[in-house]
Amino acid sequence: MICDYKNENSFTKRHSEALKIKQEAEQEARGIMAESLDLEKRVANREQQLEQKEAGLNQEKAFIDKQKQNLAELKKDYEEKKEAILQKLEKVSQLSKDQAKQLLISGWEEKLKADITIFSSENEAGKQLEGFGGIACTLRFKIYT
Repeated sequence: MICDYKNENSFTKRHSEALKIKQEAEQEARGIMAESLDLEKRVANREQQLEQKEAGLNQEKAFIDKQKQNLAELKKDYEEKKEAILQKLEKVSQLSKDQAKQLLISGWEEKLKADITIFSSENEAGKQLEGFGGIACTLRFKIYT
């Protein structure tokens, strides 16, 4: 019977050691599982942040592309207006002083829808007008006093 007791004690001892090793392994496995879940969460969070940054960069790229397009249109308009002005200057530079004056007056007549006459202060009528401040007009309607 002593023999059986020793075998049984040894068996119990080995069984408890096996249970202890099993519990340690299970605890280590739970720790590894928790770490892997934490890593998965961090990876998912990082992926989400990268997607948000990518979306922001795509928005900025679209804005920059739109600004480039607007800039190209403005540059085109500028070049067209510059060319038109240069053509007008070239035309004006070929005019005599009287022709330039007449072109200027006709432009104002069209804008104001009026006839413009220039009086010289070198003659009597011009001197009289100069006393009124330099501006004269012909009224369309009769003034009743």
